[in-house]
Amino acid sequence: ITYGAVIVPILHEFKADNIHNIVNHSEAKLLFVGDQAWENLNEDAMPLLEGIALLTDFSPLVSRNEKLTYAFEHRNAIYGRQYPKNFRPEHICYRKDHPEELAIINYTSGTTGYSKGVMLPYRSLWSNVAYCFEMLPVKPGDHIVSMLPMGHVFGMVYDFLYGFSAGAHISFLTRMPSPKIISQSFSEIKPRVISCVPLIVEKIIKKDILPILTKNIEPALQPVKRELVLVVDYIPGQPLSVHLSRKRNFTADMPDAKEIVIDPEVAHRQHGSHIDPD
Repeated sequence: ITYGAVIVPILHEFKADNIHNIVNHSEAKLLFVGDQAWENLNEDAMPLLEGIALLTDFSPLVSRNEKLTYAFEHRNAIYGRQYPKNFRPEHICYRKDHPEELAIINYTSGTTGYSKGVMLPYRSLWSNVAYCFEMLPVKPGDHIVSMLPMGHVFGMVYDFLYGFSAGAHISFLTRMPSPKIISQSFSEIKPRVISCVPLIVEKIIKKDILPILTKNIEPALQPVKRELVLVVDYIPGQPLSVHLSRKRNFTADMPDAKEIVIDPEVAHRQHGSHIDPD
């Protein structure tokens, strides 16, 4: 992206046929792939590619271009000639893009058929990063735990692009983000902010928070459990309002209200259901 290429991230769980389709549909020229994903791919099914490189060490897997082959074979020598006294800050020179230029083609998970590509311009990325700088309190040296893949545009923008530009230390989870793994990483890394999808929050609440609340709050409710009544407020034309109230407080401000108390000695039945006084 620093020299004007259009990035096409691919989610790690995509099957081989979907990856083949994404590479072909986006008319990609280069593919960087992990070793496990490469085992299931077929280079002949991606005829538009000029080269494929392994992500672990950037070694060439496939090269269909003489210039690219030469660069792969002589990259250290080329680097040495271009930067004889090592790479220095003054050598940093990024291509200047325009806001409406295409930066990323992000493909969806493809729940119906093949994945659909979403074209994101630089303006879209920068506006989200700018929003993070305005709203999130990350400072240089702060820690961020990245649990979403870079193929997920939310994880890429909020965790990587924003975290990187803010000077934060980014820790990537290399295992499935289960509640145990997430809790352990939070305890060890102590991230400043956390970005995740709702499903992850739901898992944490069910696994770690609800059991604690149930254990501590349930005993405290027992002494007043029989003092609670269900109150239904009905105003014509408006939704019903349903809430719990203490019996002695519930009729204080309602002179016309009548309190219905269930006799605990009688089994009340209606349409075959049993009403428990508790």
